[in-house]
Amino acid sequence: MLGGCVNLMEQSARAKPEWFEAAAREVKGEGYPKLSDAPTKTITAADQLAWERDAAILTARADALKAEGADAPAETAEEIRARAAQLRAKTGQVPAPAPAKPRQQP
Repeated sequence: MLGGCVNLMEQSARAKPEWFEAAAREVKGEGYPKLSDAPTKTITAADQLAWERDAAILTARADALKAEGADAPAETAEEIRARAAQLRAKTGQVPAPAPAKPRQQP
């Protein structure tokens, strides 16, 4: 049964729809540009400095957020559910049903 599928793309005697021909070319890897033909951009010293400046700014912001959150007490599951319900109410979404309570192990 698989033998008929293997040679399906090579058969030219039957009329094939246009979409099939496009899919066959895609599967064979035809029609795609070569990666070696893609244009390249030279990175200048100004580009490098801009990237390093942006990286320093983002790192400083991330450190500030980490420091801010380090002192905050962890929220309980009930607090998280309550905040989620408030956010859903603001967006007009219907509240999700409450999760089922876990079963007790015998």
